[in-house]
Amino acid sequence: MKSENQKLLLYKDARIISYSDQYWDEVKSFIKRNWREDHSICNKELFDWQFRGFGDKKKKLNTFLLFYEDELIGIRGTIPGLYQVPVHNREMRIVLGGASAMWSIDTSYRYGVFGFMLLNEALKTMNVITGLGSNPKTSLPFYIHTGFKILDSMHRYVAPLEVDGYYKLIAIKSQYKQIREWTRIWDNVTTVVEPHEPNINEISSVWENTTFPLRIFSLYRNADFWRWRYLESAGHRYLFFGEPKSTGIIVARVEEVITTIEPGLDGQKIFRIIEIVPSNTISWRGEIDNNLASLLQGAINWAIYQGCVAVDFYCSTTRFEPVLFEIGLKKFDINDSICSLALLFQPLKYVEKAVNSFFRVNIEGVSSNIKFEDTYMVKSDGDQDRPNMDVFCFNS
Repeated sequence: MKSENQKLLLYKDARIISYSDQYWDEVKSFIKRNWREDHSICNKELFDWQFRGFGDKKKKLNTFLLFYEDELIGIRGTIPGLYQVPVHNREMRIVLGGASAMWSIDTSYRYGVFGFMLLNEALKTMNVITGLGSNPKTSLPFYIHTGFKILDSMHRYVAPLEVDGYYKLIAIKSQYKQIREWTRIWDNVTTVVEPHEPNINEISSVWENTTFPLRIFSLYRNADFWRWRYLESAGHRYLFFGEPKSTGIIVARVEEVITTIEPGLDGQKIFRIIEIVPSNTISWRGEIDNNLASLLQGAINWAIYQGCVAVDFYCSTTRFEPVLFEIGLKKFDINDSICSLALLFQPLKYVEKAVNSFFRVNIEGVSSNIKFEDTYMVKSDGDQDRPNMDVFCFNS
């Protein structure tokens, strides 16, 4: 163990700089050494896309690197983005901020002070910081200590689309008959909604017209956001369903299970709903919007024809629960066998830490009491919806 004086000396001699391509090899080696050798973010195309973000035309925000002497000992990833923040005068303010992703100190230098050094740099640079999936044993205590709002577990909604496949994907194997009964909800759905090329300008207009009046704190989902996050994604192929002004839209993708531990499950498909953007404020207010319900049912029916065995959706608010429950989804519960759908599919893991979410807003005129019910954060908002393995191919 190093003495306190030695730690302070290290702290004094450490320096923080912004990432640029000249440091790529060092960053790649750092990731391989401190996360794992086959980490997908070591693919430079994926790294460059993710940390480019959107809305940061002048490159004021960047990923931070911590050096001691000539050695890279820490990294604090930042995904730049524009955020819509409700202010006291009942207006929305559009603010440049960032989502936290890939924050680590080299195992040889984990003395606490270096983690705070990187976090303090982020706090000085950004008035809005959000994130998903903070490790409760490492990074989460830092966020708690510095006053971030924490949602311990994002709200997850699940449903079976095929009995045998879903049964094999639940953590607690029981209630087969109940799962069979559950899947019968899809028997009466005759409409199939096909994916299509989106009109991102219309989507962004509907987003603003519905979320601004309700003062929803979120990434500002303008046309640049939809283009960068989904159309230009270097990690997954995303599918758009619905019409922005009539039914609303959903964004989803098909994910294949990767496993060697469960015979017959490798290659099974999951329909992962990533975004739900209603055409009006009915669903946002917790009421059932029949048009949105029909869109969800039709898209899920399309997924059934593609061979998907389950569907899920993550969100930071329960505002959409009535319409999700109306069409047959249930709340994920690791202790309820019928709803204990595996938390990770690539590679398959039945029990994994819950995906939490967190944010901090430090802007004059903004209430510090933004509640998670008045937020919209989904699984793609941070570092939680990119390939988890070095298998670099689009899902079909």
